[in-house]
Parts: sequence; structure tokens; C-alpha cells
Amino acid sequence: MAEKEKVVVAMSGGVDSALASALLLKNGFEVIGVYFQLWKPREIDEASSPFQQWAKKSAEKLGIKFYSLDLRERFRKEIVEPFIEQYIAGKTPNPCALCNPKIKFQALWELAEEFSAKYIASGHYARVGFEPCSGSYALLEAKDKTKDQSYFLFLLNQKFLSRLLFPLGEWTKKQVKAQAQDWGIPSAERCESQDVCFAFSGNYPKLIEVLKPEAKKPGEIVDSSGEVLGTHQGIYRYTIGQHRGLGLNQPGLYVLALDPKQNQIIVGKEPGLYHQKLLANKINWVAGVQFPLSCSAKIRYKTEKAECRVELTSQDKVIVSFDQPQRAITPGQAVVFYREERVLGGGWIEKAFD
Repeated sequence: MAEKEKVVVAMSGGVDSALASALLLKNGFEVIGVYFQLWKPREIDEASSPFQQWAKKSAEKLGIKFYSLDLRERFRKEIVEPFIEQYIAGKTPNPCALCNPKIKFQALWELAEEFSAKYIASGHYARVGFEPCSGSYALLEAKDKTKDQSYFLFLLNQKFLSRLLFPLGEWTKKQVKAQAQDWGIPSAERCESQDVCFAFSGNYPKLIEVLKPEAKKPGEIVDSSGEVLGTHQGIYRYTIGQHRGLGLNQPGLYVLALDPKQNQIIVGKEPGLYHQKLLANKINWVAGVQFPLSCSAKIRYKTEKAECRVELTSQDKVIVSFDQPQRAITPGQAVVFYREERVLGGGWIEKAFD
């Protein structure tokens, strides 16, 4: 009997990663499940983590090997600390897009090497394809566009894609839940799959103030002419496009810009949120592209794709010119480039302009 191919799967404790593991097992793989401990305080015993317990129960139900890996120090240094610094610098970071390649898939890769596994896998909603003409792998959107997570995976390169499996790429969320229930997977009882990380605390300002209390510096809220309209309690509490919670007497104002040097929040009317161009840096191209590049782009996970033209200004910087002005282009967020369902690459928004 031929030896089964091994695959190391990230199991978060949610239904998505559990069903992904089940599908790989059904397809004849030897599945090794691993749970990443990212952000739980050391004072809490590992066994008390509900996420870890859900992942373990699912692994036991499937009869697969299961491991828990402590990545807290790595996660704090490479994700949490840069996240805080970005907010203090007046940007709105996207930690999930950075965490995927730097922490999760890198850890999976290292474990695959340790276990002599050919593949790594996760419960992300995305697909990987191979293009024989170019001999390269393509990162593609998932079938279920309402759950597609390709936006968060733009930093993946050919090395990862050559060994990466996304079992849920052709599935809808509804199908995933139904199949998990049918197979009696424990985590099917949960509503959504969630990563165990600081991002789900839902209160970024409090997190920043606890880890870096000196960041709390009151400052001015001004309009575009410099007139002082009010005060703020910390620049990290605001983001481009924010309308509520400004504490101003004047209605109809939005955050247009953040000035960390002056420690000011600049506000104005909604039309001031629209810009036709952006500068992005630290660009990663999933495969080769030619410039100038005509494609579509997303400036946030939940926004629609917008047609644009991309021009290279240096090795890792581009200027993106949109056909139509885009609302609330936000420094620190990712801009991800697409051609139909294919992810071409992406980078980090540095500034918006016209």
C-alpha cells in the first residue's frame, strides 16, 4: 500500500478549519492538526482555552494527530508591536494580512519540514491554481464571494503556494456548516470560525493604552483651515472616514486625515474623503506582472473592486490611479490587485492624493 501524503493543517477551533481537515482526511491525506496559541495571557492554563479545546475535540473526532504550538512571543514581536506603532503613527493597520504569511503559514511550513509533510493547509476561503504556460501558481478568489479571504493572503509567494491547500475554496459557507453538522464535527455548533488573537478584543484603544500607556496624548481636532473644533484623547482612536464618536457640535463632519507630528485630527465634509490616487509600498507580486498594469483593486476587505492603473515608481512602490475617486483611502490598510478572480499582488497604502 502506498504511503499517504502528509498535510499539516492550522486548526483554530472553528468549523472552517475543522471541515478542511475532514475533507483532506476524506481525500486520502494523513492529516496533522495544529493549534496556534497567539495571544492568551500566560497566567491562563492552556487547557482552559475554549478555542484550543474545540480544535482538540474536532481532531479527536476525526482521529488525527493534534498539536498545540506556542507562538505568543513571535506574535507579539512581529504583529502586535508593529500594530501598535502603526496606530500611534496615524495609520490603520491590517494585522490579519501580515499575520498569515509571517506567523501562521510560516509556522505551518516549519512544521511540515519537521514532519516530512508535502503540504500545508488552512480553512481560508480561497483557491490555488497552477498555470502550465508560466509554470507558476495562482492565488484565486473563493467560490463563495461573500466569504472570500483572498484579500488577506496577498503576501503569499510562490514558495507557499506550491505547497498550500485550501479545501474550502470551492465551498460556500452554507455548505460547510451543513456538511460539518452531517459529519458530527464538534465545532459545527459554533457560528463562525475565529482566530484566537488580540484582534478580536474589539477594543484597540484599550489594548494600546495597556501595552503602551505613553501613547495617550490629548490633542486638537481641527478643520482643513486649521481652526480648532474640539479635542481628542489619542490619535490612535480615529481612522479615515470616521463619522461617529468625534464629540463635536458641528454635524456632518468626517475624519479626513491624521497628523501624528502635530497630534491633530483633521475633519471636514464627506466629499473631502474622495481621492483618485494612492501611493503604496512594500509590494508583493504573487507572480510576474508587466507595467503599466491595468487591473482592479480593493482598498479594504469589504469594498468592491475598482478599476485602476498601476505604475511602478521604485522596486517596491507603486502609484495607483483609479478610474473613479475612491472613498476613505486609508494609510496602513492593504491595497490588493486583481485580474478577474486572480490575485496579482498587493501592498500597504502610504497616502492618498489627487
